[in-house]
Amino acid sequence: MERDEELVVAMVAERTQKRKTSQWSDADKLRNKLHALGVVLNDKKEDTTWSWAASIEEPASKKAKTTTDDEGENGKQGIEKNKKEMEADKTVIKSVETKKVATKEVSKKVSEIKGVPKTVSEIKEVPKKVSGGVIIEDVVVGTGNECKKGSRVKMNYTGRLIKKDGKPGKQFDSNQNTHAPFSFKLGAGAVIKGWDVGVSGMKQGGKRILIIPAPMAYGSKGVPGTIPSNATLHFEVKLLSFR
Repeated sequence: MERDEELVVAMVAERTQKRKTSQWSDADKLRNKLHALGVVLNDKKEDTTWSWAASIEEPASKKAKTTTDDEGENGKQGIEKNKKEMEADKTVIKSVETKKVATKEVSKKVSEIKGVPKTVSEIKEVPKKVSGGVIIEDVVVGTGNECKKGSRVKMNYTGRLIKKDGKPGKQFDSNQNTHAPFSFKLGAGAVIKGWDVGVSGMKQGGKRILIIPAPMAYGSKGVPGTIPSNATLHFEVKLLSFR
């Protein structure tokens, strides 16, 4: 009988796994197959060692039974079937390992790209520019219907000046500590133009960042002592409710 060491190693590994998971019937079947191949097993608590028997030739009577066994569990049919199953398992494992390596390589390349978020929490809505050059970024979209021109809205807000590097700087106004929502009629000119276009379309509970250029805010006049001339403003706003 030809000695197929690769097949034996695979079968011993499978039997060891069956024993660990208490699949004793399947483990016994594999043991019989291995014995038929001339393998001597030495079972240990966590593992199994094996070696070739001194002679792997079987008695003629046993060979006859093996080749005529209808079920093929201990015969040539069973061995060939198991060998094919082992080859199929190897193919699947190799495919999975290849995909894992490919995934790791792609993840590594993506993480090396400057500016690509590394976690879902870092991903934000892409800011968009609306009328008058106002830039809006939805931090929280909110729920329900959208407010529109004519809606009476109640807001919380914090306003900051934009620094030369484009980042928000000194705070100039906020109602966060007053516990009194700021209410106005949207689109009626009751606030700066940047608010009318920047708040429009928000949903209840929604939060936005508004970047408002000077022409849509306080222009060249500014607000003496508070907002310089031609200042770009940064607002964090939250729509509490509207009707």
